[in-house]
Amino acid sequence: MVMSHQKQAPRRKTTSIKGGVSETQRERMIREAAYYLAEHRGFVNGEELSDWLAAEEQIDTEYLH
Repeated sequence: MVMSHQKQAPRRKTTSIKGGVSETQRERMIREAAYYLAEHRGFVNGEELSDWLAAEEQIDTEYLH
């Protein structure tokens, strides 16, 4: 019997966090929510961090509490 010693590709981190949402899914939802917040305010420069933080709070409140 010949054993194959092929390396397997590393798995992406898909750790599930509270609410059954993975870190990857959470980040995607935050990114999308931040985009819509920026769109709503006309994409004015300088507020990206505020958009991200507001989106993060929104997603965490809706899905993780």
